[in-house]
Amino acid sequence: MRELNFIRTGKLDWIERDEPVLTSAHRLSQAATADRVAVMDGGRIVEIGNHAELVAAGGQYAMLWRAWNGAAL
Repeated sequence: MRELNFIRTGKLDWIERDEPVLTSAHRLSQAATADRVAVMDGGRIVEIGNHAELVAAGGQYAMLWRAWNGAAL
């Protein structure tokens, strides 16, 4: 459980820069910095892309982002 402990404590220095990492983000500010974001609804992926692509698409991610930022829908 070494990896789980590192992830839980936020110490990710053991991960190589070129290795893909799957993480679950519950904060939009964290998701916005990811290379790719998969938006799930009802256990299914409904959108996938980077932050700019998802906001431009106007889907569920964009609605959450605008609501979180206080922007008009």
